[in-house]
Amino acid sequence: MAQGNRSTSQVVIVSVVLVLIAAVAVTLMTSLHSKGARPVVGEPIQDFTAVDSQGVTFTLSEEYAKGPVVLIFYRGFWCGICQNQLQDLEQIRPDLEALGAQMVAISTDGQALAERARVDLGLGYRVIPDDRLKLLRLFDHAETYSNDDIFHPAVYVIDQEGIVRWGYFGDDAADRPPTDEVYRAVLELVRAADAGPTPAETES
Repeated sequence: MAQGNRSTSQVVIVSVVLVLIAAVAVTLMTSLHSKGARPVVGEPIQDFTAVDSQGVTFTLSEEYAKGPVVLIFYRGFWCGICQNQLQDLEQIRPDLEALGAQMVAISTDGQALAERARVDLGLGYRVIPDDRLKLLRLFDHAETYSNDDIFHPAVYVIDQEGIVRWGYFGDDAADRPPTDEVYRAVLELVRAADAGPTPAETES
């Protein structure tokens, strides 16, 4: 009888251990595949800290506190359309900096390729590698028309409160916002901030 009880106890223990292992596995899988939230105009952007292609730490909230941030998601250095877009945006960088704004570009390239994009394309703004897909998942921003773990091309303008004030989410890989629209979005944001709150906002 005692032998039978020990056998039953062992079976119960093994069963409990297996259930616990299964629960942990499910939790890990859920965590790995959990999605964040895509930036939405009029809502706060999710903060993040990352290391740029030059090994310098970048914290979004610290940067937008200094002035508007133009957040650029691109597919990768290997993408010719992305290269053209990044170089086009470089042309307005001095004008944006004159407004107190800065740009930062993010892709799922590794550090070496992100730095090559910065150097080879002559970019004066920061490039952030996301080869571990941390930001891709944080912003739920994987391409909607492919199964690849790469960013769906998009550009967002963030104000000094961390609110997304303008955004462009392309329909496909070739759909990018005109550079002058990006500049105009930042200009209007800065002008609105300089003008101060409206009477209605002051009363509320």
